[in-house]
Amino acid sequence: MEAEMEPSVGRRASRHERATFGRPNWRAGLTPGERAVLHEHLMDTFSEFDRICRARDIPYYLVGGSLLGAVRHQGIIPWDDDVDIGLLRPDYERFLSIAADELDSRFFLQTFESDPGYFQCFAKIRVNGTRFVEVSSVNCDIHHGVFIDLFPIDSAPESPAMRWFHAALCKVLNTIALARGKYRDLSPFRNGVAILMRAFLTPIPFATIENWLQTAMQLARNDESTYVVMIGGPWSYQRECVVRRYFTNRVELDFGGRSASAPAEWHEYLTNQYGDYMTPPPEEERGKWHAVVDLQI
Repeated sequence: MEAEMEPSVGRRASRHERATFGRPNWRAGLTPGERAVLHEHLMDTFSEFDRICRARDIPYYLVGGSLLGAVRHQGIIPWDDDVDIGLLRPDYERFLSIAADELDSRFFLQTFESDPGYFQCFAKIRVNGTRFVEVSSVNCDIHHGVFIDLFPIDSAPESPAMRWFHAALCKVLNTIALARGKYRDLSPFRNGVAILMRAFLTPIPFATIENWLQTAMQLARNDESTYVVMIGGPWSYQRECVVRRYFTNRVELDFGGRSASAPAEWHEYLTNQYGDYMTPPPEEERGKWHAVVDLQI
């Protein structure tokens, strides 16, 4: 735990930033007590995901900050707010096909198909009976529970020129999907652009735009491609595009007292993503990844 636990998880008023034009009030971080409860929910959700994958022999990989947490902290990064998991596209689709029936009733599998107002191009597993409302989805009538992210890992084109085209196409379609899906941004300017775009996009059914985006993500249907890419991840296409061999072999790492699957070449992957990944960021930069409007855990 990053700091001494506070006795209460209900202190909210002092942790909100004042609303400004174009953005709502948002929480300026979680208390240590709140984060401890949040992490319990995240580990319960991950354990349920892991149970299904092991029972059905579905390979997965900790990615991004969660892989970094497993290596550097042997669990969730103390100031992190979610869990990031990547699955190669065939495994991702296989998990989605069975998860709704196999998940415990405490959880909800969220995709744009199971939750029509959900605008992201990747899936989440949400915890029923909780609320973790981000600024980006504050206007959306969706399940807002605490979540873990499930990212499809898609093949990337071999040609640098085609990778550039793939990146541009996915960027444009993802921006359209975000705007059409009532996305909100902390930046008043970006939020204004999204509102303007939405006015023109309203005649196009949201499901149609999402299907365009999913088709574009899978443009390079080559299971032997040199590179793979995680569209929808926190970084740019160029940073999320890595050599396929990172996701060929797996190892088990300690993740909060549980065994979790990770890329065998985790050192190379983390160095590619973060550089000196064993050095934590400055304290003032920790815990600001998600701008949360409402928290009920």
